Amino acid sequence: MMTHAEEIVQAVAVLIKQGMNIFSRKDVRDQIGVGHDVWMSGYTAIFQGMRIDHPGRAPSVSSKFKNVFKRVEHGKYTLTPYGKQLVQAYSKYESGFQKNAFPLDYDKLTESEKVALIVAITFPHRTLISVLPKLFKWKASDSTYYRHHREGYDKLIDKGLLKDGKPTELAFNLLPQNGLLQIIKDLHEEIITLYNEKSITTDELWESRHNFSQLKEEYILLEQENERIKSEIEKFTELIDLKEKIDFTNIYDELKPILSKSLIKDVDKAIELFKRDEYDSAIVKSYVITEILLCNLYKIIYGFDDAKKVRKHEHRLKKIWNDDQLEKYKYPGIQLVASLFSIILWYRNKMGAHRELSPTMEAARISINALLQSLKELRRLGFTSVFS
Repeated sequence: MMTHAEEIVQAVAVLIKQGMNIFSRKDVRDQIGVGHDVWMSGYTAIFQGMRIDHPGRAPSVSSKFKNVFKRVEHGKYTLTPYGKQLVQAYSKYESGFQKNAFPLDYDKLTESEKVALIVAITFPHRTLISVLPKLFKWKASDSTYYRHHREGYDKLIDKGLLKDGKPTELAFNLLPQNGLLQIIKDLHEEIITLYNEKSITTDELWESRHNFSQLKEEYILLEQENERIKSEIEKFTELIDLKEKIDFTNIYDELKPILSKSLIKDVDKAIELFKRDEYDSAIVKSYVITEILLCNLYKIIYGFDDAKKVRKHEHRLKKIWNDDQLEKYKYPGIQLVASLFSIILWYRNKMGAHRELSPTMEAARISINALLQSLKELRRLGFTSVFS
């Protein structure tokens, strides 16, 4: 069964095909074929969340359906550049939509298409023969690798996922969370590989200046090529470290003596919920604690007057994250605290509040780990007063 977001995009695809590049919500509603009451009870809020310029408080929709529309005048809308890509994909698979089957689903891509997509994102500058055996564990000949890439490459172009050999915005929105995590790890290994390839002996020191410059250029090209997923990399880099390195029981025992009784009670509650397998509640509890901590921290850094103006949790995080002067000269490491709080906020939005994803034990553990690590960083920075 199609979701409301899929029905809306399908309807707009038909309107665009009819020559209506600017349309109203009523046009979309009529194309879907639902009455005013049905539209107002479910569809209109989803439509709002699909706008790139929605004024806020719109329901969260899948990343695949965000930033599709923009308003051109009161009550009139058109497609964004990304929205055009998405609608074009729908138009190519119109028969599939009639069967309620969304064509652009990562899990429904063939093995050849997945090979071509991951290589295009992660290794755009490397020779296939040198990277494909590292990416895929199953055994196959070199000719099989090339065949997979060649067949998948052409299909991705037809589906609007590749253009001029580069992944489109639609391709990045198609990737699942675990796929993004794997890309981060592959990029990390690739940078190390590039560095090792350029490593030199003492006798070659003079020549190394040229080699280092070349390595730097390759690194810059690599970052530019993956700029579209920069925000995801920032979210999950800290997550990987927390997932593999932090034992929150040891950190908590170390922090307890400087925490207030109320804060200890709240952290104990989050851990208790985790042990009872109530993972969504553990995530939400961790988030509520960070809201209180950030409120106190923000008042100390920017003052009460500014705190009255900037009230939303995410807006306060954004201000601290973008305050380079604060990070460089006053509180080096404060942006790490903002990153840790953002990880908890992301899990709360995806698994705690809106349930876009099923809550998992690992997500709850990471949220508690991020909370305790942020407390440790705040102690290091001298902000122990926020624990009261």
